[in-house]
Amino acid sequence: MRGQNTDGRINAVIYPEITQDGIRTYIRNINKFLDLPVMPCRSHILSPRQFLGGVPKGFDLVHVPNFLVPLNSGNAKIVCTIQDIIPIVARGNLNMLQEQYVHFRIRWSVKKADHLIFTSESTLRDVEMVFGKVKSYSVIPLGVDDPISSDQIPGSPYPFPYFFSVGRRRKHKNIEGILRAFAQAMQGTEARIVFGGKEDIHDADWRRLAQNLGIGDRVRFSGFLTREELAAHYHHALGLVFPSLYEGFGLPILEAMSYGCPVIASNLSSMPEVAGEAALLVDPHDHKAIAGAMVRMARENDLREKLIEKGHANLKRFSWETTARRTAEVYNRLLAGSFGKKPETLSARKVTVYG
Repeated sequence: MRGQNTDGRINAVIYPEITQDGIRTYIRNINKFLDLPVMPCRSHILSPRQFLGGVPKGFDLVHVPNFLVPLNSGNAKIVCTIQDIIPIVARGNLNMLQEQYVHFRIRWSVKKADHLIFTSESTLRDVEMVFGKVKSYSVIPLGVDDPISSDQIPGSPYPFPYFFSVGRRRKHKNIEGILRAFAQAMQGTEARIVFGGKEDIHDADWRRLAQNLGIGDRVRFSGFLTREELAAHYHHALGLVFPSLYEGFGLPILEAMSYGCPVIASNLSSMPEVAGEAALLVDPHDHKAIAGAMVRMARENDLREKLIEKGHANLKRFSWETTARRTAEVYNRLLAGSFGKKPETLSARKVTVYG
């Protein structure tokens, strides 16, 4: 059985399984290399039942992939990955009671975990700002999927030039800022703005705002995109517009770069860490700044080519194999009780990592 302590392997499990958004991507990709059992949650991941149920029994180590550490961990060591604390620092998506409960769950996870993994320095700073200094942690960035080959990418999905935005269209994604900037920047042009991803509960509000701004006929919502369709949307776009108000990491930045799509991103939170020097960084609260970046991206081919080249170079800093190997090192050191010691003092006990 995977994860059992045979042939020197650590007896570990990932719990709870999360099947939505970036956490699903995180679990799937690190586990290509760690090859651990993933245990599903028997109730909603944020329910009191999940919190009171305790961690799976019979394991030396439980890796909790988000701020969902249960009340009772038994004798297992707990590694907890915190990718963001959006409900706390980017309010507006939850009601007051939900915010208070999530605040409690994050505080408990920070206190209870034996070691915390943050996916960016920005998230570490945010957690320490809200909850105080953490006792034991690592900052391990996420990776990026290998792009599909260029000959598999379909032709342009639209007969007009367009900017692309992708992700759940929540308040912190700054959809209002994107629409207002587009209305300023692209008057008198053929350009459109395309929002990728399945229908969102707030889309009616965004359509209404687009109509009020006079750009209703120039805003598209693509609906769900297959991997090939998503690749085409990135590859043929004038650029990715990603001026989010808050991100724990910002995977779309790397996804866009992997398909040769130049990026406009926010200069806040984790996004400068992820984008490096390979994107136009803007103040997401300044609609004129976002609009100015869009105008430059649409008009300056040399700028686009330069950003595409820098984007490909930037991708070399990120890989899922590196994320998994550094996570395996956390497991090894934690169970050996050797955090704070030099690597050569570690136990020889190893996690089997693919390759």
